[in-house]
Amino acid sequence: MRRLKADQTSAEEGYDDLLRAIERKPFPSLEGLRNAQRLMKIRTPKIGEVKIEPLIDAAIMRKLEDSGFIERVYAAQGLKP
Repeated sequence: MRRLKADQTSAEEGYDDLLRAIERKPFPSLEGLRNAQRLMKIRTPKIGEVKIEPLIDAAIMRKLEDSGFIERVYAAQGLKP
């Protein structure tokens, strides 16, 4: 709040908006990586040649989800995943 020079109401509204917009289970996103690649290749054109699909491995997140770990973490904080 202090660094953004925001009042408490604005900070709380912004935080609430963030909670609604953010993905609660952070699986890798093909779209997100493509967007990052698009931005990075402006500075380094060779990055545009990298195939994104082989970079994504959601196995760790699947294991965490299947084990119930993600739900337990959110529940411990009083939140829903």
